[in-house]
Amino acid sequence: MKLRTTRTGRIVVAVVAVAAALFGGVATAAADPRDLPDTKLTPGAVATESVPLVCRAGYARSVRPKGALWRKLKDEAYDRYGLPRGHRSEIDAAGHRHAAFAIDHLIPIELGGAPTDLRNLWPQPRIAAKHKDEVENELHEFVCDGRIRLETAQHAIARNWKSAVADALR
Repeated sequence: MKLRTTRTGRIVVAVVAVAAALFGGVATAAADPRDLPDTKLTPGAVATESVPLVCRAGYARSVRPKGALWRKLKDEAYDRYGLPRGHRSEIDAAGHRHAAFAIDHLIPIELGGAPTDLRNLWPQPRIAAKHKDEVENELHEFVCDGRIRLETAQHAIARNWKSAVADALR
């Protein structure tokens, strides 16, 4: 199954790319400085540079960590960023608790990112996660359609996911 974005997703990515070009390569979906990982803790890590592999239907699902391993990796990533239990959620106006972060792969598995390497994991604010997912999907489509090289997409998203599409297309 090839990942595809919706027309709306393409528009969002295009707006982000234009904003990145206009504002020096930094387009923000939210003003939170945590939208980008600490590059010392999360420089990114690659498991494969094989285009046929990452474009194969079900690849990411087949290597994504699950169960106890994923819980252990998430706890380690939160700990590396100084977010102990009890500080990983927020309470909304109605008094309901919600996760404030999602552990994310800086270089997504769909682009050959290392699924279990802590250098590729970081606590991303949930508010930015949807925007990054759209960027990941667009880059995956470009790689699998042969419009950009996989290594170009990996480097661009590791540098700055907010400007990765514009950077990869240069």
